[in-house]
Amino acid sequence: MSPGLSFLVLTSLFLTVAALERVPAFQFRPSRLFRPFVATDAAWYLVATTANLISTFVFRPQLTKLAIPVVADSIVGLPFVVRVVAAVVVYDFVAFAVHVGIHRSDKLWSVHKVHHSSLQLDGLATTRTHMFEHLPHRRWEPPW
Repeated sequence: MSPGLSFLVLTSLFLTVAALERVPAFQFRPSRLFRPFVATDAAWYLVATTANLISTFVFRPQLTKLAIPVVADSIVGLPFVVRVVAAVVVYDFVAFAVHVGIHRSDKLWSVHKVHHSSLQLDGLATTRTHMFEHLPHRRWEPPW
């Protein structure tokens, strides 16, 4: 997938999540789309997405060289749906473990705390991260 198409798909997903967050049945508490500091969060989204595109399309080709051939070959042989489900489960587990580790390390927390600086937590708050936080996540993405 090209960087431009990746950006469009990701933006579409964020807009869908933003719309769903405003549906009363899905809300923990009322939330407006055009809330205070939405422009700041949108700017963070653009910066974070650009950083993600850089880390994905520049670093990932190098990191895939670390794949273990036996494991990669056995995964490629699985049905597509099984690979997608496995990818989501593995990615979510690694993302959770990395996030917990970042919270428990004083040095990493000093970089990560911007993620928690949003005055209203919603889907856009997830984009408030440093590019280097994404490297551990991208390191474990399946090569398929």
